[in-house]
Amino acid sequence: MLSPQLLGGLLARMEQRKRQRDRSMVADIDTRVWIIDLDHGGEMDFVLVEPSRAKPNLRFISILSPFGEALFGARVGDMVHPRFLGHEYSVLIKRVEPWQESES
Repeated sequence: MLSPQLLGGLLARMEQRKRQRDRSMVADIDTRVWIIDLDHGGEMDFVLVEPSRAKPNLRFISILSPFGEALFGARVGDMVHPRFLGHEYSVLIKRVEPWQESES
């Protein structure tokens, strides 16, 4: 039988891991989001950033752009419909992971 201290520590670690896992599964600022284009079959990844750090040519997209706004808050498995260059696309969120500046 586990002592109350060991059980409390184990439960605290389990809760911390759950919070980390849940955060990494939601598209948010400073996350890399992998998508599957359901209309054309291609796969891409983007990093969601604040508007001042956006560099679309390097796939760092603002959460306030039409594409970033559609991805923001999405979870793995969600289908979203971003608009880009006047067209609406259907994309599936394949993977979301935290991103750090040192990875660029």
